[in-house]
Amino acid sequence: MGTPAKDAHKGISPHASLLPPKRGVIVYLTCLFALSMLFFAAVMLVDRKVTLRNEALFNEQQARQTLLICRTIQDHFNLLMSECTILSRYTLREYRAGKRDIGQIADIFQAKLMAYPDAICYTLVDGTGELLYARGVETPEGEYAVNLSLAWAKRFLPRFARVQEVPLVPPLSLTSAYPVLGMLFPLWIGDELSGVLIVVMNLKSLAARTIVPLCSGQTGKGFLLDGHGVVLYDSRQDDRRGNDIFGTGAAANTDLKSVHKRMLAESSGKDTYKDPARGKGIFRFKDMLAAGRVPRELIAWRSMLIGEQKLIVVLSAPSGEANQSLDAMRLSHALLGMVFVLVLVGMSAHHFHSRN
Repeated sequence: MGTPAKDAHKGISPHASLLPPKRGVIVYLTCLFALSMLFFAAVMLVDRKVTLRNEALFNEQQARQTLLICRTIQDHFNLLMSECTILSRYTLREYRAGKRDIGQIADIFQAKLMAYPDAICYTLVDGTGELLYARGVETPEGEYAVNLSLAWAKRFLPRFARVQEVPLVPPLSLTSAYPVLGMLFPLWIGDELSGVLIVVMNLKSLAARTIVPLCSGQTGKGFLLDGHGVVLYDSRQDDRRGNDIFGTGAAANTDLKSVHKRMLAESSGKDTYKDPARGKGIFRFKDMLAAGRVPRELIAWRSMLIGEQKLIVVLSAPSGEANQSLDAMRLSHALLGMVFVLVLVGMSAHHFHSRN
């Protein structure tokens, strides 16, 4: 075994055997960098899968909520239709036969307005469409509903003369000053049409009571559309009524066009699309995800029939709304990765320092 003196005599440094070769250091650092990148890639992959799964569950929940809203609205209309059908077949028929006075009819209409806060007008006309009695809410909306009822009576009386329909739901008017839906109930005495009861419902208040409570968080939105995809109610923007739900962006955006087509063709569904345009469409760019990702919008819908008229309930929310609970987990992953890298770097520095 050689001594330091002999090693020095041979031209070999006494510490040379303890120093790692330069090439070995480069290989070691390369492996360390590759291991760190693999760790971050694994974290990002898991985060991506968890995010997509979370969004799918969130959208499934939105779909179930649209079902709940549709059932609530349909039950509301079915109950009102049943009561008004009984009213037209018995009480109002007795009035037309002279067995009741107008004061009793006024009390009944007032009680109905109080029992159904979304009903804004009850109107009774004779077989020619002339007004017999009307009771509406004491607002401009109520006055408008009475005038609209008389217009409906004139327009649809011929249909009752041919077919005994109970009830008749007129087409939704997109030019109306208020989002309303009407129902016409005929009064038959034998084969003679003695009159028609017209009930006008406020779709805005009905949608606000049933849709808004199920909108998600601070950025979720709810819509009530007609059968053509035109907005009847928007939980965030009152001035959107009468416009297409996606605005002008649907014509140029392939994703929007596909969702819009499905929404009108399918009775129910859910989808995800991207809308990077700031301030366009129904969503804003501020809802985009972190790290510069294009925001994904989660949307679910379900349609229903009220008489012959189709209504579509829509719930939507940006993906950031669905992934709020994952933000803390992402932060912990980032901190864990930084600690992991710092520990490896520190161990490496300590190892090389101790060897030198």
